[in-house]
Amino acid sequence: MHELIYRSINLCDVDIRPNLYSNIVLTGGNTLFNGLMDRLNNELSMLAPGIKIRIHASGNSSERKFGVWNGGSILSSLGTFHQLWISKKEYEEIGKSIVEKRCLILDSGGGTTSAVPVSDGYVLKKGIIKQNFGGDFLSQQAAALIESLYNIKITPRYKIKSKSAVDAGVPANFVECERPNTTPSFHQYAMNQVMHEFKETICQVSEHPYREGLLRQRPLKCYEFPNGYNNSFGIERFKIPEILIQPREFIIQVNIYIYIYYYLYSDNNNKEIIL
Repeated sequence: MHELIYRSINLCDVDIRPNLYSNIVLTGGNTLFNGLMDRLNNELSMLAPGIKIRIHASGNSSERKFGVWNGGSILSSLGTFHQLWISKKEYEEIGKSIVEKRCLILDSGGGTTSAVPVSDGYVLKKGIIKQNFGGDFLSQQAAALIESLYNIKITPRYKIKSKSAVDAGVPANFVECERPNTTPSFHQYAMNQVMHEFKETICQVSEHPYREGLLRQRPLKCYEFPNGYNNSFGIERFKIPEILIQPREFIIQVNIYIYIYYYLYSDNNNKEIIL
């Protein structure tokens, strides 16, 4: 993510770059990870030493989720992001003139992550850069990591008929429900929902450059999957969101469909394949 921001800003005119660095707005579900703001600040400070970095985002998850839902109205509250919220109706009445500052929007949703520079309400198209993965891909990576490390099979809720309580680390004791007419797309959706909850509950971005030795000393967090399997997770909860920062080093499983989508449907020269 930090490299995406850095490269996007460098594609813009030199005179507006300091303004973009000082007004970085996070939006999208993947930006809700604890520690992400601090990590981006630290990484950008190393990439652009001497430049003031300021990342705008609300303090708690409920405010952040409202901000993500509020969409484009985030632009109108750049100056006082923590205090001011502009409704869609107010934005439509006042118009784009309400946006007075330059900023860079970092949006990371289910399918893509993009950096979009904005100046005086206008998108600077030459600075748009996209990465072709998002939260759904992250969830698939999380499932692959947990299944390989703990030798378990993630089971979505719709396939669980009943379950019994088990001790931590013990294989799940549940009765699987047969659903013969389930489509592959629904199954993948249900799997993603399970892993979305896992990410939101225990995953965290390391505030400083990733050092596994130090992160292993952090407290463990407990989590129970829908089939009853439960355990205490440590370094895994940092490895999964680290994909957003260092994708080449931390991707567990490469999804060939990312390549297929890119070559068949991408007509944007700025959309980059990062795997």
